[in-house]
Amino acid sequence: MKNKKKILFIHNSVPEYRIEFWKLLEKKVELYLLITSKNLEKKIYNLEKNVEDLNIYYLHEKSYLLNMENLNYDAIILPPDDSFKNYFLSKKVLKIASKKNIPCFFWNERWELNNIKKTLTKSTKDFIHRLMIKDISKSCDGLIASGTLSSEFLINLGFSANNIKIAIDSSTSPEVNIPLNFEKKYGILDSDNLILFFGRVIERKGPKVLLEAFDNIQKKDTWLMICGEGDYLESCIDYVKENNIKKVIFTGKIQPYLRAAYYKRADVFVLPSIPLNGVIESWGLTVNESLEQGTPVIATDIVGASKDLITKDSGIIISPNSEKELTLAINNLLTKKLDRNKIKKIYHDNDVKNMANDFYIGLNL
Repeated sequence: MKNKKKILFIHNSVPEYRIEFWKLLEKKVELYLLITSKNLEKKIYNLEKNVEDLNIYYLHEKSYLLNMENLNYDAIILPPDDSFKNYFLSKKVLKIASKKNIPCFFWNERWELNNIKKTLTKSTKDFIHRLMIKDISKSCDGLIASGTLSSEFLINLGFSANNIKIAIDSSTSPEVNIPLNFEKKYGILDSDNLILFFGRVIERKGPKVLLEAFDNIQKKDTWLMICGEGDYLESCIDYVKENNIKKVIFTGKIQPYLRAAYYKRADVFVLPSIPLNGVIESWGLTVNESLEQGTPVIATDIVGASKDLITKDSGIIISPNSEKELTLAINNLLTKKLDRNKIKKIYHDNDVKNMANDFYIGLNL
C-alpha cells in the first residue's frame, strides 16, 4: 500500500461484473469501496462472486461518511445518479471534500436517445437525472465517461470534452478450465450452429424479437440458447410452445465461472435490446464478454457498447424491434464466418485492464 493514493469509490452495489475492474484499480491505488445499497445486486443478478482483497463498506451499516471529516483521501468517485439518495449523498460529499481540498470525480454511464417515444414518467425522470448530473458534475474536478455515447451526453449538457476522460466500459469472464460437453448436456453437436442470448430475460432486452427471427431461420443444424432468468422468461417459454419452435433451449441462470464456455461455443451472440418505454441499454457488458471469446455480436443501435465495440470485423448493428434485420444478420454471420482472432483483438484493446488504466489516468493523481 506504500505510496499509493488513497481513493474512496462510492457505488450503488457490488455487481459481479465490476469485481475485476476494482481489483485491477486496487493495484494502482489504495481503494475503499463505499456501497449505498447492500441488496441491489442480489435483487437484480444474485450471482456468485469473489470480493476477496477488496475493502468494502456499506453505508447503512456504518456511519462511515459521518466520520469522513476525520479521514483523508486523495480523490473521491461519487455515486451513480440513479436515486435522490445518491444525489444528496454526492452533495454532502462535495461539501466536505471542498473544505478538505479533496478532488471529486463523477463517473457517467448514462446517455439518451431523443428520437424515441417515451412515457411522461420516463421523460420526467430523464429531465430530473439531467438536472442532477449537471448540478453534481459542475462541482467535480473531472468527469469519466464509460464510452463515446456517455461522453457525448456530458458534452451536450455543456461540459468540455477536455474535462472528460473516456474509460471504455468492460467486463471479463473468469478463467476456469471446466470442460462442458454441449452434446451430452444439451444435444447440440459440434457441427451444429448455436445462437446465444445471455443475461436477464426481461422484455426490454428483446428476447421476443430474437425468438421471432429464429423462427424464420430455423435449420436442422441450428439452435437458439437463452441463458438467464427474469420476469419475461415464462412469456418466452409460452411463445416457443404456442408457435411450436424447435431447438430452443432455456438454461436458466448460468454462474460466472461457466460463462466463458457458453460464449466460446456460440457461433453468434445476440443482444436485441428494444427501447421499452424509452429505456435504453446504457452499455451491455455481455457484448464485451462475447467478444472476449472471439464470438461475433449482433446488437441493436440502442446498446451503448455497439458504438465503441462493434465493427465490420466483430459483428452487425441493427435497428431495434426489427425481426427482418435480425434474421438477415443472423443468416449473414452464420454464412460468413468472421475471424475470431480479430474479434478477440477488439476486446483486448478495450479490456478491463485498459478500463482500469484509463480510469486511473482520468483521476489525474
